[in-house]
Amino acid sequence: HRGHGRSEGEESYYGDYNEMLDDVNVIVDMAIEENPGIPVFLLGHSMGGFAVSLYGAKYPDKALKGIVTSGALTFDNGGLITGVPKGLDPHQKLPNELGGGVCSVAEIVDWYGKDPYNKKTFTTGLCYAICDGLEWFQEAGKEFAYPVLMMHGEADGLVAVQDTYDFFQMATSKDRQMKIYGGLFHEIFNEYCRDEVIRDAISWIRNRI
Repeated sequence: HRGHGRSEGEESYYGDYNEMLDDVNVIVDMAIEENPGIPVFLLGHSMGGFAVSLYGAKYPDKALKGIVTSGALTFDNGGLITGVPKGLDPHQKLPNELGGGVCSVAEIVDWYGKDPYNKKTFTTGLCYAICDGLEWFQEAGKEFAYPVLMMHGEADGLVAVQDTYDFFQMATSKDRQMKIYGGLFHEIFNEYCRDEVIRDAISWIRNRI
Protein backbone atom coordinates (compact mmCIF):
# COMPACT_ATOMS: atom_id res chain seq x y z
CA HIS A 1 0.00 0.00 0.00
CA ARG A 2 1.32 3.42 -0.90
CA GLY A 3 2.00 5.54 2.17
CA HIS A 4 2.43 2.42 4.33
CA GLY A 5 5.46 0.42 5.42
CA ARG A 6 8.40 1.37 3.21
CA SER A 7 6.28 2.40 0.22
CA GLU A 8 6.41 5.91 -1.20
CA GLY A 9 3.59 8.43 -0.91
CA GLU A 10 2.10 10.63 1.78
CA GLU A 11 1.98 8.64 5.00
CA SER A 12 -1.23 6.60 5.39
CA TYR A 13 -3.04 8.77 2.84
CA TYR A 14 -5.27 7.95 -0.12
CA GLY A 15 -7.22 10.51 -2.10
CA ASP A 16 -9.31 7.91 -3.92
CA TYR A 17 -9.91 4.21 -3.27
CA ASN A 18 -9.24 3.52 -6.96
CA GLU A 19 -5.58 4.35 -6.33
CA MET A 20 -5.42 1.30 -4.08
CA LEU A 21 -7.15 -0.99 -6.57
CA ASP A 22 -5.03 0.24 -9.46
CA ASP A 23 -1.87 -0.33 -7.43
CA VAL A 24 -2.99 -3.93 -6.86
CA ASN A 25 -3.56 -4.22 -10.60
CA VAL A 26 0.04 -3.17 -11.30
CA ILE A 27 1.31 -5.91 -8.98
CA VAL A 28 -1.02 -8.54 -10.44
CA ASP A 29 0.04 -7.71 -14.00
CA MET A 30 3.68 -7.84 -12.94
CA ALA A 31 3.23 -11.24 -11.24
CA ILE A 32 1.48 -12.69 -14.30
CA GLU A 33 4.07 -11.30 -16.72
CA GLU A 34 7.06 -12.41 -14.67
CA ASN A 35 5.71 -15.93 -14.07
CA PRO A 36 4.45 -17.28 -17.40
CA GLY A 37 2.64 -20.57 -17.06
CA ILE A 38 2.52 -20.38 -13.25
CA PRO A 39 -0.90 -19.97 -11.58
CA VAL A 40 -1.25 -16.61 -9.82
CA PHE A 41 -3.35 -16.14 -6.68
CA LEU A 42 -4.05 -12.96 -4.75
CA LEU A 43 -4.24 -12.76 -0.95
CA GLY A 44 -5.22 -9.70 1.07
CA HIS A 45 -5.59 -9.15 4.81
CA SER A 46 -7.62 -6.41 6.53
CA MET A 47 -7.27 -3.26 4.39
CA GLY A 48 -5.53 -5.57 1.93
CA GLY A 49 -8.70 -7.67 2.06
CA PHE A 50 -10.66 -4.55 1.18
CA ALA A 51 -8.26 -3.94 -1.71
CA VAL A 52 -8.41 -7.44 -3.22
CA SER A 53 -12.19 -7.75 -2.76
CA LEU A 54 -12.89 -4.48 -4.56
CA TYR A 55 -10.18 -5.31 -7.08
CA GLY A 56 -12.04 -8.49 -7.98
CA ALA A 57 -15.14 -6.46 -8.77
CA LYS A 58 -13.32 -3.74 -10.73
CA TYR A 59 -11.04 -6.08 -12.70
CA PRO A 60 -13.16 -9.18 -13.39
CA ASP A 61 -11.19 -10.60 -16.30
CA LYS A 62 -7.63 -11.02 -15.02
CA ALA A 63 -5.79 -14.33 -15.36
CA LEU A 64 -6.07 -15.06 -11.65
CA LYS A 65 -6.72 -18.56 -10.35
CA GLY A 66 -8.30 -17.27 -7.18
CA ILE A 67 -8.44 -14.70 -4.38
CA VAL A 68 -8.03 -15.28 -0.63
CA THR A 69 -9.34 -12.72 1.86
CA SER A 70 -8.47 -12.52 5.55
CA GLY A 71 -10.37 -10.28 7.94
CA ALA A 72 -11.44 -8.26 4.91
CA LEU A 73 -13.11 -4.90 5.43
CA THR A 74 -15.95 -5.09 2.93
CA PHE A 75 -18.97 -3.56 4.69
CA ASP A 76 -17.58 -2.09 7.92
CA ASN A 77 -20.38 -3.51 10.05
CA GLY A 78 -18.25 -2.65 13.08
CA GLY A 79 -17.97 1.05 12.21
CA LEU A 80 -14.16 0.98 12.23
CA ILE A 81 -13.81 3.45 9.34
CA THR A 82 -17.30 4.77 8.68
CA GLY A 83 -17.42 6.12 12.24
CA VAL A 84 -14.79 8.78 11.46
CA PRO A 85 -16.49 12.23 11.37
CA LYS A 86 -17.05 13.64 7.91
CA GLY A 87 -15.91 17.07 6.71
CA LEU A 88 -12.43 17.05 8.25
CA ASP A 89 -9.23 17.99 6.42
CA PRO A 90 -8.36 14.80 4.50
CA HIS A 91 -4.70 15.24 5.47
CA GLN A 92 -5.51 15.44 9.18
CA LYS A 93 -3.91 12.63 11.17
CA LEU A 94 -5.78 10.53 13.69
CA PRO A 95 -4.14 8.26 16.29
CA ASN A 96 -3.89 4.58 15.42
CA GLU A 97 -5.68 2.91 18.33
CA LEU A 98 -6.31 -0.41 16.63
CA GLY A 99 -4.10 -2.57 18.84
CA GLY A 100 -6.73 -3.96 21.20
CA GLY A 101 -8.52 -6.38 18.90
CA VAL A 102 -5.54 -7.39 16.81
CA CYS A 103 -4.57 -10.75 18.27
CA SER A 104 -5.04 -12.98 21.30
CA VAL A 105 -1.29 -13.68 21.40
CA ALA A 106 0.34 -11.18 23.75
CA GLU A 107 3.67 -11.17 21.92
CA ILE A 108 1.98 -10.18 18.66
CA VAL A 109 0.11 -7.32 20.32
CA ASP A 110 3.35 -6.16 21.92
CA TRP A 111 5.17 -6.21 18.59
CA TYR A 112 2.26 -4.43 16.91
CA GLY A 113 3.00 -1.43 19.12
CA LYS A 114 6.77 -1.62 18.59
CA ASP A 115 6.88 -2.35 14.85
CA PRO A 116 8.59 0.68 13.25
CA TYR A 117 6.62 0.15 10.03
CA ASN A 118 3.28 0.13 11.81
CA LYS A 119 2.08 3.70 11.49
CA LYS A 120 1.08 5.40 14.72
CA THR A 121 -1.40 7.63 12.89
CA PHE A 122 -3.60 7.48 9.82
CA THR A 123 -5.22 10.22 7.79
CA THR A 124 -8.90 11.05 7.49
CA GLY A 125 -8.35 10.96 3.73
CA LEU A 126 -7.60 7.24 3.98
CA CYS A 127 -10.88 6.74 5.83
CA TYR A 128 -12.88 8.83 3.37
CA ALA A 129 -11.39 6.93 0.42
CA ILE A 130 -12.27 3.59 2.00
CA CYS A 131 -15.81 4.82 2.78
CA ASP A 132 -16.29 5.77 -0.87
CA GLY A 133 -15.00 2.34 -1.88
CA LEU A 134 -17.36 0.56 0.50
CA GLU A 135 -20.29 2.52 -0.91
CA TRP A 136 -19.28 1.62 -4.48
CA PHE A 137 -18.86 -2.04 -3.50
CA GLN A 138 -22.45 -2.40 -2.29
CA GLU A 139 -23.52 -2.83 -5.92
CA ALA A 140 -20.23 -3.54 -7.69
CA GLY A 141 -19.52 -6.44 -5.33
CA LYS A 142 -22.25 -8.42 -7.08
CA GLU A 143 -19.85 -8.64 -10.03
CA PHE A 144 -17.22 -10.45 -7.96
CA ALA A 145 -16.97 -13.88 -9.59
CA TYR A 146 -13.40 -15.13 -8.96
CA PRO A 147 -12.84 -18.36 -7.05
CA VAL A 148 -12.52 -17.09 -3.49
CA LEU A 149 -11.69 -18.29 0.01
CA MET A 150 -12.94 -15.89 2.70
CA MET A 151 -11.26 -16.31 6.09
CA HIS A 152 -12.10 -14.44 9.29
CA GLY A 153 -11.60 -14.64 13.04
CA GLU A 154 -14.94 -14.95 14.81
CA ALA A 155 -13.76 -12.69 17.65
CA ASP A 156 -12.16 -10.09 15.35
CA GLY A 157 -12.12 -6.83 17.32
CA LEU A 158 -11.34 -4.60 14.33
CA VAL A 159 -13.28 -5.84 11.32
CA ALA A 160 -16.61 -7.45 12.20
CA VAL A 161 -16.97 -11.06 11.07
CA GLN A 162 -20.35 -9.99 9.64
CA ASP A 163 -18.40 -8.30 6.82
CA THR A 164 -17.32 -11.70 5.54
CA TYR A 165 -20.80 -13.20 5.98
CA ASP A 166 -22.25 -10.34 3.91
CA PHE A 167 -19.58 -10.58 1.23
CA PHE A 168 -20.08 -14.33 0.96
CA GLN A 169 -23.81 -13.81 0.36
CA MET A 170 -23.23 -11.05 -2.21
CA ALA A 171 -20.45 -12.58 -4.34
CA THR A 172 -21.56 -14.43 -7.45
CA SER A 173 -18.55 -16.75 -7.52
CA LYS A 174 -19.53 -20.33 -8.34
CA ASP A 175 -16.46 -21.45 -6.41
CA ARG A 176 -16.56 -19.69 -3.07
CA GLN A 177 -15.73 -20.95 0.39
CA MET A 178 -15.77 -19.30 3.78
CA LYS A 179 -14.04 -20.36 6.99
CA ILE A 180 -14.68 -18.63 10.30
CA TYR A 181 -12.23 -19.42 13.09
CA GLY A 182 -13.97 -19.51 16.47
CA GLY A 183 -12.27 -17.41 19.14
CA LEU A 184 -9.62 -15.94 16.85
CA PHE A 185 -9.03 -12.20 16.64
CA HIS A 186 -8.08 -10.07 13.62
CA GLU A 187 -4.58 -11.39 12.85
CA ILE A 188 -5.55 -14.97 12.06
CA PHE A 189 -2.17 -15.65 10.40
CA ASN A 190 -0.47 -14.72 13.69
CA GLU A 191 -2.87 -16.40 16.12
CA TYR A 192 -1.96 -19.40 18.34
CA CYS A 193 -3.27 -21.81 15.67
CA ARG A 194 -1.70 -19.94 12.78
CA ASP A 195 -0.20 -23.15 11.35
CA GLU A 196 -3.72 -24.48 10.82
CA VAL A 197 -4.83 -21.20 9.21
CA ILE A 198 -1.83 -21.16 6.86
CA ARG A 199 -2.38 -24.82 5.95
CA ASP A 200 -6.01 -24.06 5.10
CA ALA A 201 -5.02 -21.27 2.72
CA ILE A 202 -2.31 -23.36 1.06
CA SER A 203 -4.62 -26.36 0.72
CA TRP A 204 -7.32 -24.24 -0.93
CA ILE A 205 -4.78 -22.85 -3.39
CA ARG A 206 -3.25 -26.24 -4.19
CA ASN A 207 -6.67 -27.67 -4.95
CA ARG A 208 -7.06 -25.05 -7.69
CA ILE A 209 -3.74 -25.55 -9.44
